[in-house]
Amino acid sequence: MPLRSRRAKQQLEPTRQFLTFQIRGTSFALAIESVQRVVPLGEVFPDPDHPQIRLTRYQDQTIRVLDGEQQLFGKRSRTVNTQTFLQKWELRDSQQYLLVLEGPNQTLSGLPITRQPGVRRIPLSKIEPVTQSHPGQNIPLFVQQMFETAEEETIFLIALDRFLS
Repeated sequence: MPLRSRRAKQQLEPTRQFLTFQIRGTSFALAIESVQRVVPLGEVFPDPDHPQIRLTRYQDQTIRVLDGEQQLFGKRSRTVNTQTFLQKWELRDSQQYLLVLEGPNQTLSGLPITRQPGVRRIPLSKIEPVTQSHPGQNIPLFVQQMFETAEEETIFLIALDRFLS
């Protein structure tokens, strides 16, 4: 197909923008409208009333910090050793980022990531459900859809409503 025809087809095809990032070497995406902001990760500290919950400050409010690695690859329980979690983020040399996510009832949570996220416009036709037809892939929790890039990289779309519940 000539380049001009391919570009015209791509322009007509409906797309959606996603913020892409990696956790434990696996690529993930969130719909760009579900991420309120991307900010440098500040101090993370335990909740004095619930030590298993981590918190940080964002725009004069205290928000919960999610352990994405634990939630996506680990046990279904959100209880993790706070000291281990804090050490994991304090020992990094480079700048860390926090995806500020808006959940049910407009509550904010933060998802720390190790590198600045990217933005991708993905044709809706490329997004497919995650099924058993993808053998050999370790499907993370809270993922319902995925897409493959031109470079054959699989990117998992996080089901934010389930992830934050």
